[in-house]
Amino acid sequence: MKPDFRNQGYSLIGIIIVLLSVSLISGGLYYYLQKQTPQIKETETVKNTEDLTAFFIPSEGINGLSSLEEAEKILKVPSPINLSEILDQILKQDKISNEAEIKKVIDDNSQSINLVKQASSASYLQVPEYDNLEKIKAAIMTGATPRSMGNWRTLAKLVAIKAFLEAQQGQDAKAVEDLFVIIRLGHLIQNANNGIMGYLNGQNMKINGVDMLYKLIGDEKLGIAVLKEIPDSLKEYEDIRIGLSNIFKGEYINYSLYPEKGEEMTGEKLPSQLKEQYNTIIAQYYRDYVSGAKADNYSQYNEPDYISSIKDPTLKSLLDIVLINGSSMIQQRFLQEFYIEGVSLFAVMRRNDILPDNLPTDPFSGNSLHYDKDKKIRWARIGKTGEEHLWFSRLFSLN
Repeated sequence: MKPDFRNQGYSLIGIIIVLLSVSLISGGLYYYLQKQTPQIKETETVKNTEDLTAFFIPSEGINGLSSLEEAEKILKVPSPINLSEILDQILKQDKISNEAEIKKVIDDNSQSINLVKQASSASYLQVPEYDNLEKIKAAIMTGATPRSMGNWRTLAKLVAIKAFLEAQQGQDAKAVEDLFVIIRLGHLIQNANNGIMGYLNGQNMKINGVDMLYKLIGDEKLGIAVLKEIPDSLKEYEDIRIGLSNIFKGEYINYSLYPEKGEEMTGEKLPSQLKEQYNTIIAQYYRDYVSGAKADNYSQYNEPDYISSIKDPTLKSLLDIVLINGSSMIQQRFLQEFYIEGVSLFAVMRRNDILPDNLPTDPFSGNSLHYDKDKKIRWARIGKTGEEHLWFSRLFSLN
């Protein structure tokens, strides 16, 4: 089944919101940390030497943020129109029920769309709130609300719908050009240091573009010349190791400051040894998460477990929340790369009507995709169990 990246990961944001809404750093947590955290020997403290305060923050060239912010300001979508529903309708039913109305919305937002193209053509896209370590720490300590990026997603959906209508009119090159605008823009947002919200919003925008590209390939709306360019163009947007590493480092900074925030809130001072133990545990986890974010394949990543010896269930639950589900985000990284590889392969098969010699491999099992000549379906054995699943949610045959 095609991985659905549009909603995955947002549960992490919900967890973080819950964390902020309850007082984790309270006397109770201090008690549990002091009484239950195991003593960690010096030889056990660090499994690697990753600097968790060293972010990759792009700065060379042109920042596309100002163009995107301007596009956001002048965006006009009437409240009865839900672009998410329209996009789902296109992907599932191959139609738009209120096409004339949607075309007008696209025309009315032509200036916003041009600004989105400007943002996408920039060298990078970086918000100022996360462009250095001191700003990141200050935002955490003051509890600053992250900027809303919902309109960024709306702009991406609008461009994806525009591309569908262009393809319907035989303008295949223009449609693909527009889709790569949002694929590139989402990638720039995701692969900089824009916080967990920026990472997930960038992922959402990029997958909107890839989903529509996949649909147009399957519906045979793209000519041979256009299909030929897709695999090499998509390859540029597979690698998100930088962005994911930044996310884990940001989460480490966030939770490493919790004891300091707790002292500020309660007026209590924590024993220095307790703070060292607390930070040692989360540093171990986040170093391993960063290693997983940078790994060449999923088999190189071993899910960390440094708190299994803690007996108190309340402490375990609290630390589980503080540590977030980094392994899930690492899995999503490999699934996203696999999905983009798959769409590239599909474009090659549509163009040549033959199966390439080198097929993508399932990032979890290491098994290659295989092709059932009778059923004409692409298959893969996904996951550690090796169970067979359809590669994508829709079935395509080679005619």
